[in-house]
Amino acid sequence: VYGYGVGRAFYGGLPGQGKSIVLSAHCTASFAYLEQLEKGDLIYLKTIYGDFVYEVFKSKVFTPGKAEVLLEEYDEETLICYTCYPYLSTRPRTKRIAVMAKKVYGADYEYNAETARWKLVSDD
Repeated sequence: VYGYGVGRAFYGGLPGQGKSIVLSAHCTASFAYLEQLEKGDLIYLKTIYGDFVYEVFKSKVFTPGKAEVLLEEYDEETLICYTCYPYLSTRPRTKRIAVMAKKVYGADYEYNAETARWKLVSDD
């Protein structure tokens, strides 16, 4: 359905690049259950070049003006998913919730912009 997909922030990395990956989606669609994730839960991410698994280590509620939570740097590949909050509100959703998860499975890749190809660095 148009308008209900997951978006990736241009400043984030891609799965397997060892950087933070920032994804956002509507709380009434793709991320309808994001707020229910807890520390230790697993997030499975399927891409055209491989499958990845991330383990939730924290979540945070913030205001859009304090979005630096989306720019935090981590020592290892981290998936950051966020959406509007609170979920079951009839009033405007003035806050956001972010869930952070570390990569626990998936190969490492490098992207070569000159050849427009992915190069496998390490297999998991």
